[in-house]
Amino acid sequence: TGITLAVMMASFDWAEDDYDKLATGIVAGHILECGAQSTGGNFTDWRKVPSFDVVGYPIAEISEDGGVVITKHEGLGGLVSVDTVREQLLYEMGEPKNYITPDVIADFSSIQLEAAGENRVRVFGIKGAVPTDLLKVSVAYEDGFKSEGTIIISGPDAREKAEKFAEIFWSRVGTDFEDHLTEYVGLNACHRHLAPLKESNEVLLRFAVRDHDRSKFERFRRKLPALILSGPPAVAVTGGAPQVRNVVSYWPALVPQDISTWEVTVFDGDDVLFHETGGWPKTGGMPVPAAIGESGGTVPFSTETKRVPLKAIALGRSGDKGDMSNIGVIARSELAYHFIGTVLTAERVKEIFRGLVKGKVERYPVSNLLAWNFLLHEALGGGGTLGLRIDAQGKTLAHALIAQEFDIPVDVLASVES
Repeated sequence: TGITLAVMMASFDWAEDDYDKLATGIVAGHILECGAQSTGGNFTDWRKVPSFDVVGYPIAEISEDGGVVITKHEGLGGLVSVDTVREQLLYEMGEPKNYITPDVIADFSSIQLEAAGENRVRVFGIKGAVPTDLLKVSVAYEDGFKSEGTIIISGPDAREKAEKFAEIFWSRVGTDFEDHLTEYVGLNACHRHLAPLKESNEVLLRFAVRDHDRSKFERFRRKLPALILSGPPAVAVTGGAPQVRNVVSYWPALVPQDISTWEVTVFDGDDVLFHETGGWPKTGGMPVPAAIGESGGTVPFSTETKRVPLKAIALGRSGDKGDMSNIGVIARSELAYHFIGTVLTAERVKEIFRGLVKGKVERYPVSNLLAWNFLLHEALGGGGTLGLRIDAQGKTLAHALIAQEFDIPVDVLASVES
């Protein structure tokens, strides 16, 4: 996001205290930062994307007054719509009112969107506030080792055979690792209990371990290839012995701005073309208290209902920050937004993801985008490189949530269809 803002400040000579414009640059950067995710990639309504052949990356057309239009190259695949942009705005969102950067606190609850032609979306109304006097420091450090390995098991009775293989494997290898995991890919490895369990004709059996003692991994590596010759039938190897990888963990911290300086040097060979150094402007802004837990209002709904997946009235996008997953649930109509607010509480989401989410769940309204943002703490088994799950970053969680069935009022369904 900062890279996008820097170009705007340099091109338009925006002042360091013109916070609405600075917030506009941050929002534009957030839309651009994950490439094709805002032009049809990972889009809930993927069937609406005309073509995924050479998907065009997003382009932000910026004017000096802070106007923003999101588009893409003509003639390439993908789709730019209000919904593709809404999904990307919810991606990796924290508190909507407090998107904190060193230059500005951008208020994502102020963003307005409107269609501005084919594959064009206007972004406007963005507000910004004085940044804090802190900087975020991200520390990466070595934190042990991990390894994973797989075998493929075919039917008949693939599930039963996979469970027997897992029993055999761990009895031989032992479970004295700091963390170990078995996943049956093809039998709800991503969504676990959130999806109905159906028999599969083949299962990718996945084992993973993590520990600080590298010597433990030798027996894990040796025992896995041997497993295919000493268990139930119709099994095949998917590769050689598992590799042992270093775990690099992540630790974020905040430090006062005044302990750091910045320095920029531009070289042409050995010649210095530009050199400048400096500090940070005195700020000291504070985040705005969040409207956590706000309800969806008191809008009346029809008593006649139909039991369907939440996807019928909502889009979904999930992201990660460390060991926290965020899930944006984006309503397809204003009435659907209010209904979702009444039934999808933080407590309900915590219950739905029981066993996967160890920490608290927070809910934030994003009414300007007709969305609700959920923050799921301690949801990723340590997160990123530390976690052992096949979906270590929780990218599939939003679609597990919107696949859940609810009794939805018929007038809410009608508001979406219209």
